[in-house]
Amino acid sequence: MRSRSVMLCLGFLLVGNQAFADPITILRNGSGVALLAQVQEGAVIDRQAQPFTHAEDIDATVSASAGNSGAVATASLTSDVSDPTSLSGSGSTAANYRTSTGTADVSSSVDFFVEFELESPHSFTFLGFFDGSGGPSQSPTQFAIGGWTAELGVVGSSSTVFKDDGQSPGTMFHTGVLNAGIYRFLVNAGAVGRLFVPAMGALSEQYGSFDFTFELQALPPDSAVTPEPGSMLLLGTGLAGMIGAIRRRRTLHSRG
Repeated sequence: MRSRSVMLCLGFLLVGNQAFADPITILRNGSGVALLAQVQEGAVIDRQAQPFTHAEDIDATVSASAGNSGAVATASLTSDVSDPTSLSGSGSTAANYRTSTGTADVSSSVDFFVEFELESPHSFTFLGFFDGSGGPSQSPTQFAIGGWTAELGVVGSSSTVFKDDGQSPGTMFHTGVLNAGIYRFLVNAGAVGRLFVPAMGALSEQYGSFDFTFELQALPPDSAVTPEPGSMLLLGTGLAGMIGAIRRRRTLHSRG
């Protein structure tokens, strides 16, 4: 009789632990980088490319040269998805070329991308720091742009929870509530430089970067699932702590 009581107690504890566990599943991790560097002078063409390469942490570079012309594309990604309730990542891209009498095509892209499933309502908080060289600068002879994108949406639907993009420095903050469902989350930085006709001494230096945290927290079963109107205000010690954590991480990365 005593052993049966012990078993019943253990069963209750196990059920209770399952009930309060964070029901989040990472269904897909599609993070990675892609790069291209190509230059041409006369009949000489050098093209170097790295097709999209899936990785959570990577530093990649491709370069091309022909005559007095050269192009270099770089991409870097550091990410952490080990804890589905606390995702983070930082990435940077650069697309540079210099040419005297040639043409060039150089591009770089870095993606942090996951699809995840929530079995119950969760609150979320997104905080991101971004940078970009600007653009697009477009003319008959040249196209150049460096920027970033951040998006949270519902898989199987065109609707988005939030979407930001830009080509200049910026800080983005979003908070709210997600109902049970499957979501896609993308943070991207990209840089492109293209010279369509020879231009003496043309130089292009494009770049984009991001550094973010994305937090999820399970809500009690009886919680309301309607976000409060004031949830977008940048207030509270919790947000201040997140900003401090990101800045410390960025400092450590720059020192490394």
